[in-house]
Amino acid sequence: MTSPRLSASVWLGAGVFLLTMAGQFVTFAPLTWLASALLVLYAVIEFPATPRISKLITCVLVGAGLILAAFGARPLAALQEGMARAEMFFVLFVAVMCLRMPADRSPALRAAQEAAIRQPAGRRDVFLALSAHGIGSVLNLAGLTLVASIIAGQEDGRVRRRLAQDISQAFTAAACWTPFFSAMTMVLATVPGVGWADVAPLGLVQSAALMMASLALGRAARRRGGVVTVPAVRPAPVSGWRVIGILASLFAVVILLSEGASLSIPIALGFAGPACGLVWWLAQRGRTTKARPAAAEFGRLVLEGIPGLRGEALLFLAASVFGSGLAAAVSPAAAKAALAALDLGPDATIIVLLTAMLALGAAGVHGVILVVVVGQMLPPEVLQLPVPAYAVLLLAMWGIATAASPAAPSILYVARPAGVEPWVLAWRWNGPYAVVATALVAAMAVTARHLPG
Repeated sequence: MTSPRLSASVWLGAGVFLLTMAGQFVTFAPLTWLASALLVLYAVIEFPATPRISKLITCVLVGAGLILAAFGARPLAALQEGMARAEMFFVLFVAVMCLRMPADRSPALRAAQEAAIRQPAGRRDVFLALSAHGIGSVLNLAGLTLVASIIAGQEDGRVRRRLAQDISQAFTAAACWTPFFSAMTMVLATVPGVGWADVAPLGLVQSAALMMASLALGRAARRRGGVVTVPAVRPAPVSGWRVIGILASLFAVVILLSEGASLSIPIALGFAGPACGLVWWLAQRGRTTKARPAAAEFGRLVLEGIPGLRGEALLFLAASVFGSGLAAAVSPAAAKAALAALDLGPDATIIVLLTAMLALGAAGVHGVILVVVVGQMLPPEVLQLPVPAYAVLLLAMWGIATAASPAAPSILYVARPAGVEPWVLAWRWNGPYAVVATALVAAMAVTARHLPG
């Protein structure tokens, strides 16, 4: 039986991936322009298959970006910068997809989620939050889907609600520090002079604070509504160290390449994702399976998944073009002068800014757009924040706005097994957490601004 022929967008996407990776080691301008041309062709071919709202957002952002760039001093350079950033995101999406396939079939990860759901009510919240945060921080939406699948088997509506809150809130809190999320790539590309190692320590503190706020709100809700028990079914045997080992090894490889070899995070993931995904895939097949056919199957599944990246690719392409156009047309000095005219003061500006970001996120504005607009118009010196604290602020608000957005993929993935509309999960169930979390981020940002040094 012959395999079906791969579509043109598959080869275009593969070309973008390979040329972008090669462009990090070979300084050859035509290589960069060829990668950009292939990405545009990929977007054109896949554009008809995207939802109507995605088409509208793409057209608006690209059109606005081109108009803004035309008013700048170097419109062609701004467009080239936006395309280069979009190519990096495409590499990130392909790399994460390579990890998703073995993760979906991992017995260790599935046994871990079964063990978490069988814990007593109070401990269960902690286990599930740590599972969603830890697994999701490395496997991205693949990890979220894996953990969220346990919600569908719960008959009690109160249990489904609490599980959905635990999982969605803990997952989005990982945006504060993990290099596997597009949030980190976008923020590091937007905020100059800062790297992952500069942001991660403070980001871990911020994410821990957000998770503790989520668990505290959940405990208060349980006290009001009564404790709901889960039937004591013996879970499948699982080695927690095996799960930790899988995730830690993936994380270590990326950080080693990023920090040790001075590669950007998407390029480090571009090397680590396919390699680690293939090794993980072969390990699941056992010694009785021949390596070459299994590797060929893995490669074909990766190629076949490239058209499915159209939604993320188009959104980040459009946002990158818009961000570059905005940076070319609007200077930080102009934004600083506008703030000075309002006479709010840095602390009040931070509070107003975070409130606006939460409101826009809850209205469905994607985090990438929020980060691009804020990062280009209100750089850290305008808010008088240390650069790492400013980067963590953007990362945290990306995650919080995602938890409150009915249009966010993570909310759609969790709402489906929970059996509710996305707006119910985002606004009614996660709304109180989003407000408390935003206040917490504002408090930490204002504190960081007043710390000496």
